[in-house]
Amino acid sequence: MTGITDEFLRNGGYDEALGKERAAAREFRQVYLDFQTFCKERANGREIVFIAHNAKFDIRMINGELRRWRFSEYADTAPVLGEIFTSSFDTLQLFRNRKWWRSDFTSNGPPESLSRPSSFSLSELHSHIFDESITNSHNAVGDVRALERLLLSKQFAGWESVANEIQIPFVNVDK
Repeated sequence: MTGITDEFLRNGGYDEALGKERAAAREFRQVYLDFQTFCKERANGREIVFIAHNAKFDIRMINGELRRWRFSEYADTAPVLGEIFTSSFDTLQLFRNRKWWRSDFTSNGPPESLSRPSSFSLSELHSHIFDESITNSHNAVGDVRALERLLLSKQFAGWESVANEIQIPFVNVDK
């Protein structure tokens, strides 16, 4: 689906999504520590919310890697997601909300509302709203830009009020 292979991750190569050569992937631990620093620097003391489309999947994948870290030789430095983020917000759940979609063609919903899409995948939503494909779909940068464009569209004006209702707090449990 992404075009990323084990071979590419081990050895690097030409990244078609970015249009350039890439080195081999770094270890998760190194990337996560850089990510943690990046988030904390930009938070400037404010709380940070983990926002993703189908956040449960991303959280499950990250937590799996963090769990492996806790059972490695670096166990004493293993963080938890709740050390960076106070809560998570799943845009999949947001976009499934009936508020945004006409249930029939008799104009239920705001005048600019559309009929429900056949799927709530990020690429299907983007195509449904903008009638075009996502550039670099399933690439972090492409997906973030598509998600940002959706959230800033007229179709989802006022999404923040719904987001506040569906955030899920991260609970820190002693390691």
